[in-house]
Order: sequence, then structure tokens, then C-alpha cells
Amino acid sequence: MQAGKVRGLYLSPLHPLKSFELVLIPLIYRILETSDTLSASIITKGFEYEVKKTCYRVHHFNALDALTLIYGAALVGATIWYQLSL
Repeated sequence: MQAGKVRGLYLSPLHPLKSFELVLIPLIYRILETSDTLSASIITKGFEYEVKKTCYRVHHFNALDALTLIYGAALVGATIWYQLSL
């Protein structure tokens, strides 16, 4: 949209198809660029292979995780309670 303004192109209710084109074309290019980056990331991670995924480290749920979960739930609950009491 910024590039269009620099070139003197503006959205107009008098020309809805032209305005739609001015919004849609840059959006499509941005979506294509994002999807290209995402597909390269997925290929790099190896998601297309039908094998069991492994990890370098073994992850376990520990006491710090439990405390963080309880703290987060309490914070969300307090926020909801505060919003409802207003």
C-alpha cells in the first residue's frame, strides 16, 4: 500500500474494481513469498519423510513447568475475574 501511495495510486469508492486490484495484487505476492519461505522451512526440517522423529534432548515435565502452568492459569483466571467484576 505504501508503494502505491508513492506512485499516486489511491483507493477510491468510485472505482471499486481498481481499488480491489490495488489491494489484492500486493497481498497475493506477500502470500506467495510467505508460502515459499514456509515450504523451504518445512523441507529443511524434514517433515516430508515418513520416519519416526527424534530429538537431541529428552524433555520431561518437571516442577518448574508445573509452577509456570499454575501461575499462568491463575493469571488468566485473575484477569477474567477482574474484567467480569468491572
